[in-house]
Amino acid sequence: MDRETQEVLGVMLVDMSYKKLADICNQITLGNRGYVYIISKDKDIIYHPQQQLIYSGLKIEDLISVERQGEGSFVEMETKSRLITVHTLKDIGWTVVGVSYLDELLTSKNSITITVIIISILCVLIALVLSQQISQEISKPISQLEDIMAKVEKGELDADIAINTNTKEIQNLSRSFQTMLLEIKVLLGRIKDNEKMLRKSELKILQAQINPHFLYNALDTIIWLAEREEHRKVVNMTAALARYFRLSLSKGVEVIPIFSEIEHVKYYLLIQKIRYENKMTYSIEVNPEIYEYTTVKIILQPLVENALYHGIKDLEEGGHIKISGRKQGDNIVLTVEDNGKGMTKEQLENILNHPISSSMTSGGVAIKNVHERLQVYFGKNYGLKYESVLGEWTKVHVIIPAMTE
Repeated sequence: MDRETQEVLGVMLVDMSYKKLADICNQITLGNRGYVYIISKDKDIIYHPQQQLIYSGLKIEDLISVERQGEGSFVEMETKSRLITVHTLKDIGWTVVGVSYLDELLTSKNSITITVIIISILCVLIALVLSQQISQEISKPISQLEDIMAKVEKGELDADIAINTNTKEIQNLSRSFQTMLLEIKVLLGRIKDNEKMLRKSELKILQAQINPHFLYNALDTIIWLAEREEHRKVVNMTAALARYFRLSLSKGVEVIPIFSEIEHVKYYLLIQKIRYENKMTYSIEVNPEIYEYTTVKIILQPLVENALYHGIKDLEEGGHIKISGRKQGDNIVLTVEDNGKGMTKEQLENILNHPISSSMTSGGVAIKNVHERLQVYFGKNYGLKYESVLGEWTKVHVIIPAMTE
């Protein structure tokens, strides 16, 4: 046909094998009895699997209902036993009709439904079994690892981390945790060694700071007393100085009985009393029951020196230094107090926080040094605690655990 005028230009006749058409239609399966037939746009049957019966009038198809349907499916009104499906090939005007028997479809539907249900149940059961196995495979080693971590948290760093599992992620996690534990143990060892070395170094520095300055002043005082022929004072000061340095050395031991620490500061006060006869008085009131407990050595002398040089030395009428000690619960509290100038609120807040170089006493001993040594050895809950009222008094408490070894 001409596209513009719609005039018929000619007719093309295509001759095709009927057998080919039959083969194509026979490949379509619509149950055991279902079939497909084709009709032309003039409602002539082009193909039917029972073509001879159609021609002889022994079999009749409801072509009127098919024409009325046009497209889609319907159930035959008379028998209600067949489902007719209609599809029109618009390009050529042929209509393909599929005939299915409802009893076969329902049988197939029930069979499919039962099969689907059975397969679904089997799948659910298999999924439950597999999920249980997979869950155990994953959760069991995780629970084992959790138990091991709980032991490590309690301080058992030598806990066995051998976990039998095929899960690669758990194996990697276990190896990483084991590596971390090894590194922690190595680091803890290093920290302990470093702390010991630090305490020894700080004590040596402390002694080195104290000895030259203090020894020079003490010898200078002894010479002055000798020149004035005050022989008894020379003897007393020399003896006190010897005992003071013997207790300072203490055979290289860092931890000593509290009794030795009290004796050490007593000889220091005796020497300073001879030097500053009219400037200071002192008293020692320590409960003897705490003498058997131990402490880090050279902790009271720096505090007494600080009280002397920064508390009472510049007072015209002189001042008093008191040392006391008692057991308080599971702790030992040693107190050094003076009735000197006191400290401002700012000085009180900063005395333990300043860098070591800025909190030196006149004898070269850092108060912060003593505080940090106590905390390194006994823990962060221990150390120095200051109290003061400006112009009236200052108290510093040494808080240490009650330990006998």
